[in-house]
Amino acid sequence: MVLAGAVGAFIARRGFALPAALVAMITWFIIIYILQSIAEPVQPASFTEIALQNLSVLLLMVMAAVIGANIGIWIRGRYFKQGASAT
Repeated sequence: MVLAGAVGAFIARRGFALPAALVAMITWFIIIYILQSIAEPVQPASFTEIALQNLSVLLLMVMAAVIGANIGIWIRGRYFKQGASAT
């Protein structure tokens, strides 16, 4: 997630933290749905139950995506200045 956020922010140039966080949350919800589908035949569990057990993973994924986006913006600003021509 850090690398994906950094690359996305590097390409987008600004305002990429929110989209990176949303992509991380959507990915997490898909993973939880798959986990629920796998567990259903053996031991039925609600989506909420599985989500609460994995809440720390969601928080870490969102933090990693936002940190990655900020790193990408920082790299873009530090090494590729606005108005500087590439030669």
